[in-house]
Amino acid sequence: MNPDSSPASNQTHPAGSLLFSEVRTIPRLTPCCARAGMRPRHGRADFIHASPWQFLLFLVLLISIAGPLQGQMRAPSDSLTSTPAFPGLGHRFLGMQSCYNCHARSVKNEELAAELGLQTGDTWIAGNEMLIWSGRGSAVQETPGPPDATTTPTIDRHAQAYTSLLSEPAIRIGQLLGRPAHRDLRCLACHSAMPLNGHSTEEPGLVDQRFQTDVRLTSGVSCEGCHGPAGTHSTEVSPNAPVITESGWGTEHFTAADWRFRSPEEKHKSGYANLKSIRHRTQICLSCHSGNAGLGRVLTHEMYAAGHPPLPPFELETFQNQMPKHWREYHEKDPELRRRYELETGYVHDGEALPATRNTLVAALMTYSESQRLTADLAEGMGAAADTPADVSAGWPELARFDCYACHHDLRHEGWRKAAQAHGRPGRPRLLTWPNALAAVAFATLDPQQDPWTNHAPVHQATLKVPFGDRQSIIQTARSAADTAEAAAKRLEALSFRAAEASLATQQLLGIASTRVVDYDSARSLAWAWTVFEQERRRDDRSDTEPRIVEVEDLFPGLYLRLQQGRSDRMQIPGATQSRPVLLLDPAKTLPPAAAYDPLSFQQTMRTLQSQTSSASPAPPPSNPPPSNPPPSNPKSSPPQ
Repeated sequence: MNPDSSPASNQTHPAGSLLFSEVRTIPRLTPCCARAGMRPRHGRADFIHASPWQFLLFLVLLISIAGPLQGQMRAPSDSLTSTPAFPGLGHRFLGMQSCYNCHARSVKNEELAAELGLQTGDTWIAGNEMLIWSGRGSAVQETPGPPDATTTPTIDRHAQAYTSLLSEPAIRIGQLLGRPAHRDLRCLACHSAMPLNGHSTEEPGLVDQRFQTDVRLTSGVSCEGCHGPAGTHSTEVSPNAPVITESGWGTEHFTAADWRFRSPEEKHKSGYANLKSIRHRTQICLSCHSGNAGLGRVLTHEMYAAGHPPLPPFELETFQNQMPKHWREYHEKDPELRRRYELETGYVHDGEALPATRNTLVAALMTYSESQRLTADLAEGMGAAADTPADVSAGWPELARFDCYACHHDLRHEGWRKAAQAHGRPGRPRLLTWPNALAAVAFATLDPQQDPWTNHAPVHQATLKVPFGDRQSIIQTARSAADTAEAAAKRLEALSFRAAEASLATQQLLGIASTRVVDYDSARSLAWAWTVFEQERRRDDRSDTEPRIVEVEDLFPGLYLRLQQGRSDRMQIPGATQSRPVLLLDPAKTLPPAAAYDPLSFQQTMRTLQSQTSSASPAPPPSNPPPSNPPPSNPKSSPPQ
């Protein structure tokens, strides 16, 4: 595992705040229900204008595809990994206030240290993590204080995940859903770091009023949302035996002298998430960015109909670079600290590795895997764990799992949808397509001789049998595809990517993007990934002076993602004595209209890049081809966290 991708104090949040960070504008959208004579009202079909035969046909269709919900609610599983991605479910949730003393006060200032006679030195953490998260600092500015009023602050959107539920759009959505969004557990599952089983409810699905001033909730997606609940873990062996209480990582990570050198498995026992693993890190991000039935994090079509913005496609490196990062990579740490770590653990740093390219591909496979797993869980009727409210789960068919543009599109005979549509049968909407494209690049990089779309073919066939797919076939094929993709991600994560592997990955991406007409969201994920590949290549090649454009918004108009665009303001949250900086949504800046996307222009751009890349440097064979049975990871060969 390469430490350049493994922060010592990283916190890649599940981004609840992103749920209100993008609004997609699509002109002249006409749902299927409207074409059947039913006028949509707040996302529900109005049958007033439907003829009797249309009404009967609609009922028959619903009966044929719905099926009874079966299956037992369960917690998230991690069948292919020795350490689950979601630890600490039995640990007590503490809240961000327990992190404040160390992560919001330590400001390195050599001049002040000299005046006070202090040693400047360096530590594993920068000490300004919460300042970056809250918008009172940045990755390069370590002086605390309010942001400059004349500029837009750099704010981690996760810090305002809860405050977004107090915005006017969220209030309107809550009214349509019948519950206030800032108290609805379906919303708080992603818009706060507190696990659902940590909430106290006054009535089904609604958190107690007293929680509205609880900083653990109002701080949004804070530290423990990604690192895991940090408090103690209590176990009652039997009614007559004493309760066994074990300390959590909140205590262990600053009291245990050997914490820095413990293996991920040892830290996991204290409830600490293994964010060094790109597979686990991506799973934690996707629990909100895509959804996780076991954690009660499911964005439904009903929520979309009420006005919830669609979730954008997810690409790990692109998103975490815009958080912004509140950690330093291994190579950025003090050389003496690295020397000590390597001496204690036997870890050997690969200075020639290109981790961002590899991480993008590993995350792409996990994104596809988690998407298929969520689809299978919902089709099987698996909702939140037994100790959380049942109404945070969704039924099947859950239309949010299908391609939105199958129903919502311009009414034109000719268009990009016709060229990009997968071969199938009319009236058979596809499942979400965007996770497939980048996963295909990863499969092709692992095995260039195999068709990268083979893994998804059975899932696609399952959707063709009946409208919205054959339920049992979808469950079976989606789970199989998810397991295959996760196993491939595990193989890929064990490799050390260098120039040869990165070049192969780039050519596979350009090959796929230049030969297929892809939908809007697939194009976005491919464009973001290519930008990651290209920027890392240019950083690695010191002799490269070629003036090539690598910014997505310049090279791929209409596909960029800029989470730091918005209007700077301040907001008072319940229980606080002072207002806090927030970045208000500005859809025109955050995301251009999807209707502006031109797939043929995108394809031509990729063909141009492919010809430039091929003429500049032919793809060399991989220097370390993936083993058929990779050896288990050695905890003592892991970078620090």
